[in-house]
Amino acid sequence: MNMKMTPDKFSYLLAVVEEKNITRAAEKLYISQPALTSYINKVEDYYGVKLFNRSQNPVTLTYAGEKFMKEMSNIIHLQQKLDNDMEELASHRAGRMTIGIGNTRGCDWLPYLLPAYKSKYPEIDIKIIEGNCNTFEQKLLSGTMDFSITTLPLNTKGIDYEVIQEEKVYLVIPQGHPILEGKDISNNCFNNPLSVAPEELTKQTFLSPGEGYGLYRYTFKVFEDFNIMPGEMIEINNSDTAFQLACYGAGLVLTPESSFMPPLPQRMPVIALINNQPMIRYVVAAYNSSIGLSSSAKDFIEITKDIVNNEPILNIHTYYGS
Repeated sequence: MNMKMTPDKFSYLLAVVEEKNITRAAEKLYISQPALTSYINKVEDYYGVKLFNRSQNPVTLTYAGEKFMKEMSNIIHLQQKLDNDMEELASHRAGRMTIGIGNTRGCDWLPYLLPAYKSKYPEIDIKIIEGNCNTFEQKLLSGTMDFSITTLPLNTKGIDYEVIQEEKVYLVIPQGHPILEGKDISNNCFNNPLSVAPEELTKQTFLSPGEGYGLYRYTFKVFEDFNIMPGEMIEINNSDTAFQLACYGAGLVLTPESSFMPPLPQRMPVIALINNQPMIRYVVAAYNSSIGLSSSAKDFIEITKDIVNNEPILNIHTYYGS
């Protein structure tokens, strides 16, 4: 006989304990008194002990019955916890999540994202992998990364994305650069950028991350869109470092607006656009399109959107206005 004690079967015994009467317990359970008596007999026969003093009125637990109810209650609770934990794992509400993010963005964003997420979902273990777009896309395809916070364009088939944020990009020109000769830069600022013609940028020295980084891909897409043939390319993988070097004359750089977050360098550069056209790149959550996003990953992405678009210290418009 299968005597697996399920929560609903255990409730039969609990009703007898609570009502101290088998007839009233049967009525409470909406079953017949003979059916309840038969079930109690089967449990007692299976374990070889008497659980209830049924000759007494009210009905009481025997010593064996007290121990049985206590231990079985613990077992039922553990079973329910296990069932809940497995349900959480099955729905991706618990477990492990691996996220890719670039070094610079990770340094700026993670101190705000991780505490906010962990406060809501402490049961989820998060592993952070820092690297470049190529690394992330390989790991996404292999299934060893849930999603990566990166930028467009993506170069690998089989990867989809969800937009987190639009980010403006500016051309940074150091003070005293030959391009600036004869140009009025007296009112140049973040909200009043200089317009530079594409042909003025041909054969100029540029700072750029190495191949495989998002800003490298974006920089060369801009070169292609405006038919710019750059001169020397100096590889600087950290965009903040490249911005600082450009400010002090090492070359030109295309940099995201986040580079202008305080503290700013003492020697401010000239801020420019190409043909006065706004340059936008998209920060996205990239994921394997055949796997999709788990519910825990979707929650992390939604929290990320909310924080990076609304947290004042991460929002460039806090300092410069809309």
